[in-house]
Amino acid sequence: MSSSCFAGGLLIGRTLAVLVTLTLATSMAAREGPVPLVGYQICLQVWLAVSLLTDALALAGQALLAGGYFQEDYGQSRQVVYKFVAGSHPINALAFVRDGLYYGVSDFGYVAYSMVLLFASVKGT
Repeated sequence: MSSSCFAGGLLIGRTLAVLVTLTLATSMAAREGPVPLVGYQICLQVWLAVSLLTDALALAGQALLAGGYFQEDYGQSRQVVYKFVAGSHPINALAFVRDGLYYGVSDFGYVAYSMVLLFASVKGT
């Protein structure tokens, strides 16, 4: 068996495990009633949004890392591993969850003001 078939099998197994876990969790939340199901759905959507956004950043990092390895520029590869935006992921995750919670209580003013302040701080740098 080639290594690409083995890697593909591992990825299929991972994907199936995620899907089965999400299906079971959704089923359990649905049995608890509409309010717990809505709470679960909100949490799931925030998780998916953060996961997909961070996955897009990881893809860019993978391309940079592969390029460095291909060119045998291991210094660049090391910089990608240690200095890519991975350090910001926990902060991004907390920000998305916090925004989602404020949306949940309809505090759109806080979200708007915080985004304006963030924009002003970035523009000022």
